[in-house]
Amino acid sequence: MLGSFVARALKYNKEVHSHQSGMPFNDTYTSSKFAMEGFTECQATYLHRYGIQISLVEPGPILTNFVKTVEENHKLPHPDDAYSPLTPEFEKMMGEQFKDENMVQTPKEVAAVVVRVMEDYPKPHFRYQTSDFVKGAASDRWKDPTGYSMVHKYGRSTFSSQDVLP
Repeated sequence: MLGSFVARALKYNKEVHSHQSGMPFNDTYTSSKFAMEGFTECQATYLHRYGIQISLVEPGPILTNFVKTVEENHKLPHPDDAYSPLTPEFEKMMGEQFKDENMVQTPKEVAAVVVRVMEDYPKPHFRYQTSDFVKGAASDRWKDPTGYSMVHKYGRSTFSSQDVLP
């Protein structure tokens, strides 16, 4: 039993909200989250046969130095790039997102969910969202199988231009 618990603990995968939606100018980061989710789902289909339970913890934006690092090092489109007119709106949205107390969480709040995953052993859920904001985003993602409403919603929340999306 202890071996199963340790193996289970080692199989905890943490994702960030970007996996719920494609964020502009975050192609590589977001696609890595999609990949991690798929990888974790694949493992969950067979590792349970060996007593290994896998849980996916899905936090939203977290108040850490990560945001500051991204702001300092994020490579937005070059001014001559065709996408550069979208940059000011994107930067404004990102700045507002991390000021919204309903959207961001502290590392301690996310850690409390990780502890809950461990407390739910031996029958943890596969997915744990760490906030109501992330639960809403997850729900939005799965409501529309065409995916259009998700693209539309996040495109409109990022860019005010009416001509950005069809």
